[in-house]
Amino acid sequence: MDNCHEEWVPVCPDAIPSQKYSICASNSDADGLVIYLIGSEYEVKIEFGFIQAMQMLDEGTNLNDSPNHFVGDSVQQIRKQLFPNTIYEVHNSFFSRYIKNCMGSELYDALKLRQFNIITQNFVISIICRWEPVITVCCIKTRTEDGLL
Repeated sequence: MDNCHEEWVPVCPDAIPSQKYSICASNSDADGLVIYLIGSEYEVKIEFGFIQAMQMLDEGTNLNDSPNHFVGDSVQQIRKQLFPNTIYEVHNSFFSRYIKNCMGSELYDALKLRQFNIITQNFVISIICRWEPVITVCCIKTRTEDGLL
């Protein structure tokens, strides 16, 4: 797999507070893809709407311990920083090239599809969709005090 030219660009830097998150994902005909990040202090709702493709890899060991899992230069730089952002737009990845090949490049390009990756402590989630996601952050302590939990 040649991903040396992969480029990861942070999406909404600092919008998602830095902490360890577990995930819950829901993909339905009614709402499309919604990913919930659940941390000790914050819950984050990331709404992608209707997507073209998604892959979810359990990569906890590789994210934290394996020096050669991500070989692209831009990925190696953010990996050294322990993935300071939670969501990235990814250009020229193996996954996006695979989906483009499956759908046909004319349709892929006509839909102006984009790839976003979400990195949590144990997962890498890659999403191919048309729009940038809507991100909502909620402080758990505030919700608890307001009686919303």
